[in-house]
Formats: sequence, structure tokens, C-alpha cells
Amino acid sequence: MMRPGLARPDGSGLVVFSTQDVGDDDRAEYWNGITTRFFGPLETRATGRSDFNAVLATRVVSFLRTFQIRGSSHQVRRDNPKGGAVPDAFKLLLQIRGRCRVEQNGRTLDLAPGSWCVYDTWRPYGITNAGNVEQVVIQIPRHQIIDRNFRGLAEPFLADPNHSSMAQITASFVRSYTDPSFEPEDGDDFLAETTVGLVRRALHSSLQRRCVLTLSDQLRTRIKQYIRAHLNDPDLSIDRIARAMGCSKRYLHQVFAAENTTIERHIWRIRIERCCEELTGKADKSISEIAFEWGFNSSAHFSRLFKAQVGVAPTSFRRTQAPARPLG
Repeated sequence: MMRPGLARPDGSGLVVFSTQDVGDDDRAEYWNGITTRFFGPLETRATGRSDFNAVLATRVVSFLRTFQIRGSSHQVRRDNPKGGAVPDAFKLLLQIRGRCRVEQNGRTLDLAPGSWCVYDTWRPYGITNAGNVEQVVIQIPRHQIIDRNFRGLAEPFLADPNHSSMAQITASFVRSYTDPSFEPEDGDDFLAETTVGLVRRALHSSLQRRCVLTLSDQLRTRIKQYIRAHLNDPDLSIDRIARAMGCSKRYLHQVFAAENTTIERHIWRIRIERCCEELTGKADKSISEIAFEWGFNSSAHFSRLFKAQVGVAPTSFRRTQAPARPLG
């Protein structure tokens, strides 16, 4: 359980929690206590080779709660969103340093520094932080942001500053929360309302761009989502995807041609990526077990594809990777 006495408040209302304040053996319990307190129950797993380190700084700004998080490689997953006290809120996640992957409802977003997304914390989700990362997270009460345009926000919503001026403006404003000289007044409604207004505008702008997507773009997105949702099914096939999409196999291939790869190669590539993650993080499973769990039905076929994509055999890859260490 988290040790409340280890929080370090300052005069600006900022409270800081750090794994450096506890011994190595206590860091898992300490960090899980912090994340449970603010975000509800999460499954957190360290994935780096060195000891897990993380710092969380948080403050309240009117009806918002803001967080600045720095940490080494780790994964976060919520499989049962209503198991325990989960805030009824959306989260804005702005990537400051490093890269992370956000997954929810079959959609995957890769966030580079400067990009951000919004997702519903009441729905299952996963976040993979690759290497050392720094992020700003803003917890926004559901009633402050939701309207008829966002009621169906069942997947993470990407705002890319490289393609949207509103996303860029919002990212710059949100990043200002990390400025050491930033000291909001108590109950600063103006900052909170401005933050939410910018987020709403950026989301509306993105929604408008989505509306002009061609039918082919929409279908290609649906194909990818379907593949990810059924990735570990060995019976996943072109015929099955075509039936699910309600189109012919020929049209399916025609639509997917814009990806500069075939649907089959796309499936195998994603499966190999998932197997790499498992080989790194699950030392208790054999290579064959992992391959079969992700849709392969032949060890020889898996080994051949794995070496072609990764450059080494699965056994060599596993030897070079440190096993993941579960937190808690």
C-alpha cells in the first residue's frame, strides 16, 4: 500500500511521488499504490533491463487533476475498468519524451513527442512505454467534455500536431503545466476551462477531417481493427475478413494496396511483433506456446517468418532479451 508520508508537497500545490524514496524491494508496491489512488486499479509491468524508476507529480487545477509522469520502460493495462474505484473521466495523454503505444477497442496509436490522445478510462485499455518516457496526463471529468459528438468515443482519439494547428496549440498549452514556474491560483477555473475548450476544438477539428475520409480509407481502417481484434485466431483468413467487411476478396486487396503490403503480410507482421513482446516478457512460456497463442499453427513456419522479419531466430532473440518483471 502507498505510504502517504512519502509524498513531497510544495508551495504551489504540487505533490510529488518518487520510487527513489523507497528501497528497491518496495518500489512495485509503492508505485501500484500511487496509480491505484489516482487512476483506479491498473496492472503495471516493468519491461526494461534496469531497475524500475518513476516519478509522478500532481496538482489540482479547478475541476481538473494534472499529472507529470517520468519513468523507465513499463506497460500499463486495465482489463476490468469497473473493478474498483475508477474516476469517471477522460484522460488526455501528451507525450513529452520517448514513445508510447496506446491500445483500446482494437485501435492502436503510437505517440511520438508532441502528439497526444484522449481516451475513456472506463473502457479497457493498455499503454506500452518504450524506454524512458515523460508525459503529461490530464484527468477531465466526463461531464466537462462529453457531448453528442463524443458519446461514442470507444477508442483513443489521436491529435497530431503535424497535421492539425489546433492539436499543436493544445499541446503547447498543456505542456505549460510542466513549467517549474507554473503556480495556478486556487480554484483557477479559467485555466481548466481553457484546457477543455482547446481539447474540444481539437477533437471537433479531427472529427471534421474524419468525415471527409473516402470509403476506401474507412474500410481499410475497419480491416486493420478487425485483424487486431482476431489476431490470435488461427482461422483468420482473407475469406473471413471479406465476409466480415461485406465485400469481395478482390475489393479487399484493392483497398489494402494503399498500405504498400498485402493483407497476409500485414497479419504476419503484427503477429511477429506480438510474439516479440511475449518472448521478452514471459519466460515461463515456450516459444511454441507463444507462437500458437498468436495464430501460428506451425513452429517451422513461425521460425521462418520470425527470422525473416526480425533478423534472428526466436531462440536467439529470447536469449538477448531480459525477461519482464511483474510489479506487485
